Formats: sequence, structure tokens, C-alpha cells
Amino acid sequence: MQIVENQTDNGVVLTLDDKHFVNCRYKGCTLVYGGGDYALTNTIFENCPLTLNGPAQRTASLLANFGVLPPQSGTSQGPQGGPPKKGVN
Repeated sequence: MQIVENQTDNGVVLTLDDKHFVNCRYKGCTLVYGGGDYALTNTIFENCPLTLNGPAQRTASLLANFGVLPPQSGTSQGPQGGPPKKGVN
């Protein structure tokens, strides 16, 4: 797993799969997740929409079909805006 450490960025596209983000802060970025392993340590995402693809998108579609998740529009999931999301330690 690739370690991404002490990064601060705005408006970039970030792929979460196979990365461990440590002490990072991102604002206005697009997060892309395909279902792979990832880790977040002391990392903050501010106003960063999440786009699902591949296995993650198929899983979200399945869960939406069973009413576990709200119906999807396009490939985006998750909040757009609101308070910053903090990483898991």
C-alpha cells in the first residue's frame, strides 16, 4: 500500500484505492474509490465528493436495489459539502 503523507491540496482528483493517507488535508477534491484497500490517519477531506467505480459502484447499486442506500444518480455517492470529514485513526 502506498503511503501519502503530509499532503495539502485543492481541487485535485484523488484515487483512494491502495493508499494510506497520513496527516493530509484536501479541499474541493474529487475522491475516486473502486473497492480496494485504503487507510486514513489524521486526514481531512473538505467539500470532496466521492465517485464510486468498478466493484464499489456495483456494490452501491446492489445496496440501493435492496433499499439499504438511497437510489443513485450517476456514479457519485456521499455528501457534497457540510462539515469536514475526518479520517479514521
